[in-house]
Amino acid sequence: MNWNEYEKEEYGENSEYKKRLYGIFDYINVDNKRLLDVGSGIGKTGIWLAQKYKDVEVHLIDSNETTIETAKDINPCENVTKFIVGNIASIEDHVTENTYDIVTCFDVIEHLNHVTYLRMIDGIWNVLRFGGIAVILC
Repeated sequence: MNWNEYEKEEYGENSEYKKRLYGIFDYINVDNKRLLDVGSGIGKTGIWLAQKYKDVEVHLIDSNETTIETAKDINPCENVTKFIVGNIASIEDHVTENTYDIVTCFDVIEHLNHVTYLRMIDGIWNVLRFGGIAVILC
C-alpha cells in the first residue's frame, strides 16, 4: 500500500482531522523548522505536515516497530527524514535534547496512565529548543 491509497482508504477525500491539523498550523511558522511527532503511529500527522510545509524537517517516534516500518514504507515525503522506534515515556533516550522547534502529540495522551503522561511531557520539554512549541491534542 502507498500513502495515497492509505489516506483515501482511512480518511477519505475530506478528512476532518487533516482540516483541524492544518487549521492549527496555519498559525505556526514552520519554515526551516525541525518537528518531532510523538506517538506517530504510521505517521499521518507528520506526513500531512511534511506534504503541506515543504521546508519543515519531520521526525517520527513511536514505540511500535511495525507502525514505524509501515511509515517508512508508505512515506511519500523527502522531508520526513527520521523514523525512531522508542518509548514515548523516555523520549530523551532516543533523541538529543534541545533538538526540535516543534513537537506534536495528537490522539495519544488519552491512552496513557498518569505516570507515563508526565514522563512524556517531561521528555517533550527536554527535546524542545528554547522558544519551541509543543502542540498536544487528544
